[in-house]
This record gives sequence, C-alpha cells and structure tokens, in this order.
Amino acid sequence: MKPISSYQGMGFCDELWEMESINQSINPSIQLTPDLKEARFLNDIAITLFRSLQLKEILNGVLEKLLECLEAESGIMDLLDPQTREPVLLVHQGLSQESLREIHRLKSDDIFLNRLARGELVVISNLSQEMNFINLGIKDGAAQQGLIIPILSNKNLSGTIFLLFHADRQVTSSEAAMLLLVGEQAGAAVERVRLFEKIYRGKNEWEETFDAMIDGVFLIDREYRILRVNKSLAKMLGRPIRELVGRKWHWEFHGEGKPIEHCPCETAMKSHQTAYYELDEPRM
Repeated sequence: MKPISSYQGMGFCDELWEMESINQSINPSIQLTPDLKEARFLNDIAITLFRSLQLKEILNGVLEKLLECLEAESGIMDLLDPQTREPVLLVHQGLSQESLREIHRLKSDDIFLNRLARGELVVISNLSQEMNFINLGIKDGAAQQGLIIPILSNKNLSGTIFLLFHADRQVTSSEAAMLLLVGEQAGAAVERVRLFEKIYRGKNEWEETFDAMIDGVFLIDREYRILRVNKSLAKMLGRPIRELVGRKWHWEFHGEGKPIEHCPCETAMKSHQTAYYELDEPRM
C-alpha cells in the first residue's frame, strides 16, 4: 500500500446551469481526450454535489459517478463521527454485509486513518490478503485492489470513499489529483448541508416559540416595514400573516401614513434602548 500526496489548484464551476450546459454541449459519441474526460467527470461531480440538500442522495450520486468513471466493481462512501470516527451515514454499492464489516475493520486501522487525515490518497494492493479472506461479495470474483479517498471538511477527516477493483491498476498523478479534489469538494458540500440543517432547525425552533406567544409580537426594519408577525398579532388585526409582511407597521396598526407621536419603535431606533408606550387602539 502507498499514499499519494494531495494536489491543489483545480476548481469547480459555481453556477449549476453553466455546468449543465457544458455537459449538454458535449456529444457523447465523440472520443474525448483524457483531459476532457476528467473535466466532464468533475463537472458531473459538481452538479451531483450541489443539486441536493439530502446527504444520502449526495453520497449515492457521488459514489455512482466514481464507480462509473474509474470502472470500479463496488464501493462505500461514509461520513464519520468527528470524535469516534465511527460511520454516522453510509452508502454502498455491490457489497455484502460481511464485506462491509471487514472493510470497516480495515479502514479503522490508525495507519490508514492518519494518512487519510493528512489528505493522502491510499492505494491497497493485494487486498484479499489484507482483508484475511478472498471473496468480498463482489460479483464474478475477488477484489485485488482498494482505493481510499479522504473526505475533508475544514482540513479534518469527515468521511471516506472506498473503491474496490478486480485487478491492480496504476493510479496516475492526474487521477490522484482529481480524486483528492472530489474528496475536498464532497467535504465542502457536507458542511454546506449541515449548516443549512442547523439554520433550518434554528429557524423552526424560533418560529415555534414566536408563534406560541399569547401576546402579539412583530419585527420591523429601519423603514418601519413589517418583517415578521406572530399568529397572535395577526389574529388581533384580523389579517393573514402574508398580507402584513412588507407593509408599513404604522399604517396597518394605526391607519397612519407615518409613525404616531411617541412611537415606541421610532424612539427605540433613535435611542438604541427599550421603549414603552401605552395607548388604546380601536383597530385592535
């Protein structure tokens, strides 16, 4: 087994529509040069990574593209717990449960994990000997070579991609660079999805708390436009929430074209302090 150093400098298109248009412009019947094949593969990976916000769907899509591009027999893609380095999400193609257990045992070796954590691509020759049994559950015979790609998020090992081949194959420097880039971009996509999930959970928790309040509550911007209204206040005003958002609060609350005298909102904005004001509003 041998590590292959990481490579920097290759990038992905940012606009999904642009990447898709590039693919559509390539006639599949044309014999592509290695550089064009690599560019098309990276383009396909980029589309797969950024098309979905579902981690399992992303992992399955990337694994499928890798198996097709490298003509691998089977493979696993997993995400790891940062503390225990145990898989928290795993997808695979072409492997039995016995094979999955044996591959997990092999990948859990500190030698492999340390190399992967350093951003190295690890090639394992004579795989059947390394794994202590011949048949890995792959159709038509045994696996001879394994290829492990690190998935890095903020320079930390957050997952792995393990590909298996029937025969030993030479991994070129260009392929190594491409595969390490895929691992880095997969890590970035995972972080993007997890950040979205965190924000989405926080938003839902805030909205549930906001709408659970008995008192009417609303948020406005510096132009006095309503940004958010809770259900209690919408009920007091007798208006759907969607009709209130974006409207001037002093018009909706008081029927006035400008803030009323002693307006607590205006006072709070100018003083940067909490403001209070009591009045009877017949509209409410």
